[in-house]
Amino acid sequence: MIHVHVEVVRSLKNVVVKLNKDVFMKTVYENLRNNIKKSLKNQENDIVIILRCIDSSVQLKSKMSKTEITDDMVYEVIKSELKKVKDQMVTAEKVNRPDLLNKYFNEKMILEFYLPKQKTEEKIINIIKSYISDIGASSLKEMGNIIKLIKRDYGSAIDMGLVSKLVKEQLT
Repeated sequence: MIHVHVEVVRSLKNVVVKLNKDVFMKTVYENLRNNIKKSLKNQENDIVIILRCIDSSVQLKSKMSKTEITDDMVYEVIKSELKKVKDQMVTAEKVNRPDLLNKYFNEKMILEFYLPKQKTEEKIINIIKSYISDIGASSLKEMGNIIKLIKRDYGSAIDMGLVSKLVKEQLT
């Protein structure tokens, strides 16, 4: 297994400090745009490339859906990019390329910075149990209703893939 170099982790901590979450910004998208400007001024080209990629994907998604940019839309794009980066990390590890693994690790850290803190598996199980008892679900037929309610109420704060798996476990 390839390990990420300590220097990379240290430099990443500095990057995350520089990309501060501005409390006065209204939306995640405004925060993203503001951090692009900061990164440009600080000549942090690697960060600029990643953030611009997210920005262009969000704008494209907004144009295609003919809707305004929302936090959930930004989170969807970031989650999609994060999934790609994680897949690339696995591939880089398989082919023994520590340089690529470090690059993807940096991208992963920057992308995760913009996502809301995810609920733990234990908290998700408690949430699922409360929804099951609220609607009186007893079979897998109600699985879709439970997942729909959780997605509506928790949105991007919960990994829906994990929710699906856990709901299935709870109902069987």
